[in-house]
Amino acid sequence: MNGILGFDLKRYIYILRHFKVKDFTCKKLNSREFEEWEKSYDDGELECLHVEIPKPDKVYVSEQKRALKTAQYLKLKYEKTSLLKEVEACAFMKTNLKFSKNFWLLTDRLLWFLNLKKGENRKDTAKRAIEFLDKIDETKSVLIISHGLFISVLIKELEKRGFRGKKDLHAKNGKLYHFWYV
Repeated sequence: MNGILGFDLKRYIYILRHFKVKDFTCKKLNSREFEEWEKSYDDGELECLHVEIPKPDKVYVSEQKRALKTAQYLKLKYEKTSLLKEVEACAFMKTNLKFSKNFWLLTDRLLWFLNLKKGENRKDTAKRAIEFLDKIDETKSVLIISHGLFISVLIKELEKRGFRGKKDLHAKNGKLYHFWYV
């Protein structure tokens, strides 16, 4: 759709979840082991993919290693920012009892959703997404490389601002999502 004098007045935001981390942790973990796993996850090797990337005016990338490695693999010039980091996962209790990694993660995300989590809760994450979107408000086209949970919050904030686009219930690693605003 062309605007005044034939100029395209649309704004585009492309969102890419970092490439998948090769994680082979299957054993059950106590709270200390889970927190050690969470810290080491960011250092893991990635399953890199070929992704067709548009040429945006600006590229913003989470400062976490897996997002930075994704941007570097794609040979992008970018600005890194802590506003795009993932919500940190942590054990909800200190215990020697062992649970699956997925149990620890699911419980952490449930507490986050209910705003009962120590550290950053859902309201805090939404504020961070709003702060980031306010920062890029005037940029015509932007590529963002971030993380699953944060992307879901960011997309909700984009929709509140009138952006449209196709999304998945959970952002998939290495998949490019396209949102636009007229």
